[in-house]
Amino acid sequence: MLGPGDEEAAAAAPGGGRGPAHFPVHESVFKGDVRRLSALIRTQDIGQKDSHGNTPLHLAVMLGHKECAHLLLSHNAPVNVGNAQGWS
Repeated sequence: MLGPGDEEAAAAAPGGGRGPAHFPVHESVFKGDVRRLSALIRTQDIGQKDSHGNTPLHLAVMLGHKECAHLLLSHNAPVNVGNAQGWS
């Protein structure tokens, strides 16, 4: 049973409820885990979209995780990619 706000958090989570293993970079950004993100950048696709069409950079900006956003940008994360709502 979901509590107040839990439904919104699940929708905002990487993959919208799909397991975090599908989107490890998104998960590290969602959690604000800069150390893990730094390690994942070396082996993962930082331009991958989740089921909502969001890239890790979309999440970093939407959640206000500035360090994650700066790290992604310094590794050439794509900036002109729209999500399912057309936001880029």
